[in-house]
Amino acid sequence: TFKDNKWVTELNPNINPKIRINKEYEALAKKITSKKDIEYVKSNLQDAKFFLKALQNRNITILKVGKTIMKKQINFLDKGDSAMLPLKLKDIAQEIGMHESTISRCTNKKYIQTSRGVYEMKYFFSSEIKTKFGVMASSISVKSLLRDIIAKEDPKSPLSDIQIADSLAKNGFKIARRTIAKYRESLSIPPSNERKNLAK
Repeated sequence: TFKDNKWVTELNPNINPKIRINKEYEALAKKITSKKDIEYVKSNLQDAKFFLKALQNRNITILKVGKTIMKKQINFLDKGDSAMLPLKLKDIAQEIGMHESTISRCTNKKYIQTSRGVYEMKYFFSSEIKTKFGVMASSISVKSLLRDIIAKEDPKSPLSDIQIADSLAKNGFKIARRTIAKYRESLSIPPSNERKNLAK
């Protein structure tokens, strides 16, 4: 959300489960007299408290990871996919001092609701591509450029993958034709001959 002229990352309270220990069971431990029953209730109460603590720690970790991702990808919120930076699990792990596998589990099937829509956390991770300007760009930003180039093409004379590669090269991205084809397919964009047939 945008608050006080800055982007703020927070957990959605509406989907956060409200779990607490039933007070009657806590009180039960003080009423029973059997040593065996007392041990049983105490053991289960201890397990319940451990579970609540683990859930709280999990939420803290998810929020910490979400904040770090959005801090790194702040330009995405203002400009969209074209402003996405290269980002790896390792980058977040190093930033917050956690293991890479923890970040992977934490971002798996977790979503971030942004002003641009709802995205899986893993969406914000992408490989890096070197530009001729010496700056690293993300594969997502290149896919965004590719989509824009195809959207602006003459439908009666669609661009081949080689022509798209040439156009990207003018923008500083030296990318092989086969990589263009792979990116195009991942965006569900058909090849030029099929796009030409669709335009008829």
